[in-house]
Amino acid sequence: MNEKMTEVRKLAAEVFNASLEQVPPDARFGSVPGWDSLGHMRLLMLLEERYRITISEERIRAFLSLRAIAEYLGGGEKG
Repeated sequence: MNEKMTEVRKLAAEVFNASLEQVPPDARFGSVPGWDSLGHMRLLMLLEERYRITISEERIRAFLSLRAIAEYLGGGEKG
């Protein structure tokens, strides 16, 4: 597991008030307690703040898995 995925998992666990074990690398929207629409927005807001990025509405809808988020943060285009 790469460093970016580990960071994303830790942030997700913090936002969803879950243990790291409850937030596996293959976690998807709705598969983790707390990852509902409100939790999703809280996670994305934290990512924007932490990484000083702006996530477009299109990306918000596309970020339905931790893997997609980690890949984006690991070097994909920003926006």
